[in-house]
Order: sequence, then C-alpha cells, then structure tokens
Amino acid sequence: MPQQQAILRTVQDKILVIKTKSGDEKAYNTLFSRYFNDIFAFLYLKVSSTEVAEDLASEAFLNIWRYIKTGARVENIRALLYRTARNLAIDHHRKIKDISLESSDAANIPDHQVNIIDEIERNEQAEVVQKALKTLKNDYRDALILRYTKGLSYKEIGHIFGKKSGAVRIMVHRAKNELKKKLEGLV
Repeated sequence: MPQQQAILRTVQDKILVIKTKSGDEKAYNTLFSRYFNDIFAFLYLKVSSTEVAEDLASEAFLNIWRYIKTGARVENIRALLYRTARNLAIDHHRKIKDISLESSDAANIPDHQVNIIDEIERNEQAEVVQKALKTLKNDYRDALILRYTKGLSYKEIGHIFGKKSGAVRIMVHRAKNELKKKLEGLV
C-alpha cells in the first residue's frame, strides 16, 4: 500500500507542477502546503534556528516557484525541494561558518499523557543520537535524515544528491554503520 500512495503522490505532484507552470496559484499553494513542514523540519535539523529554517524554507519555495515558471521540466518536485533546501543550508553555513545541530522544538514539547521519566529518557536518547549525527560527514547525516526521518526513497535521495539509487543505498548503509560506531563510543 505505501508504494501505491507514493505513486499517487508523485502523479498528483506532477499535475500540480503542470498547473503551476500555467499560472495556477492554487496548485502551487497545494504544493507549498504539502511540503513546507517537511522542508522546514529538514532545514531546522541543519541550521538549529527556527527563524533561519523558516527563511530558508521560504526561499526554497520561492526558488522552486521561479524555476517552475521558467518552464523547466520537473521530474520530482519533492526531491527538487529537498535538494534546493539542502543547497541553501550549505550556503547558509558557508556564510556563518557555524555548523550546529540541535534537537527540534517539537521534541521539547512535553506530552502530558506520557510519563515524565519516559520523556526524560527519550530526550536523553535523542541528545545522544544528535551528538553522534553531528560527527558524521554532511552527506551521511543528510542521507540518514532524508531516509529515516523524512521517509524518502533511495531514488528520491539520489535525485537530491545527483547519484544513482544504488549508490545512495550504499551511502545510507555506510552512514548507518558509521552512526552505530559513533553511538557505541558515546554510550
């Protein structure tokens, strides 16, 4: 069933891109609504600032709007958005030369129905994983985030990195192994 949903989403996205090319702002707004939170969350993991992540996400969508309006062919809007966001984050880090990765604001919102001890343990585990992620190469970290927190396929990640899906699969495997080693060292 998930594969059918992915195919349906891809077809819907292609239709929305075509409509956006022809000037349908409602179609673009649908794309924006569908992907903004995911792009924002991805960027937040990379820049650790709500304001900066919002600005970069907005800039990514503006760049995509302009790109679509030029009549350029868009094979996979989701992958293009992530690639654009990733490049904007890289540019941002080049400008400030201060790379940090913190847990998201959403992870710090307490769930009143959860035992406080469980919440503390989860936060501690998240901190350990965040520390380990910080030590990975950027490509490894991004590949793991895109695969396991954003649920992108190897093919979609390949579009983002400009690599074939087989190469991405190997990169994710190596990144997982590297992360396991780092986690063993931190625990």
